[in-house]
Amino acid sequence: MSKDKFIKRFQVFGVNMRIARKSVGLTSAKLARLLGISTAYVGLIERGERTPSVKTMLEICDFFGKSVEEMMAPTKYRPRPKPSANKGESTVSFNDDYDHVYAMPPE
Repeated sequence: MSKDKFIKRFQVFGVNMRIARKSVGLTSAKLARLLGISTAYVGLIERGERTPSVKTMLEICDFFGKSVEEMMAPTKYRPRPKPSANKGESTVSFNDDYDHVYAMPPE
């Protein structure tokens, strides 16, 4: 596997982790406490800026009841635009749920 594909897989892992966390109604701080890691580290993983250790990755997967394969599977997640202050307009900013998708390119 090329370095780019490896990095992309962990970016996908981070996006899927964020989706799973939000789907169960947890904040990143609460998830960090439950996993015994820092809130900053949770954010770094979710943004794809850090690769978790194998131990941490398995703990995250176990916590959400998902396999590593499920957590690293490409997602078709698209953020929902948030209503803006201007009537009838919607905006999405980078920090609002990822305004880009970490989908795997065709092989």
